[in-house]
Amino acid sequence: MTLKVSTWLAVASVGVALLAGCGSSSTSSQSSTSGQTSTAAGTSVAGQQDVAGCKHGIQSQSELSASAKARLEKICEKAANGNPATLQQVAHEACVELVNASHVPAGISKEEALAICNTVKPK
Repeated sequence: MTLKVSTWLAVASVGVALLAGCGSSSTSSQSSTSGQTSTAAGTSVAGQQDVAGCKHGIQSQSELSASAKARLEKICEKAANGNPATLQQVAHEACVELVNASHVPAGISKEEALAICNTVKPK
């Protein structure tokens, strides 16, 4: 039972870190979209910060395998445009990937974790 709880807490903490990292500037980017500086086609300074925060949140999680981290970092790259809808999609995809990469047992625990992921799914 302790393993289930610690795993669930680890998944939740990674999810929170990713949501914070991936969504950290969504409010500011919405209000200051006209003032953003583009650094490359389709990216913004805020978008680059979102990607960096997302990747930092992933790398700080020692319980994730290297392959899971690589898949999650690839998902983070999608946040580069800084678009709030894209950030929400990235948060959802990262959450699902975290649940699948974790050791949350199949059944109710995994279903509950995936249900939480659906709360950040774009509509």
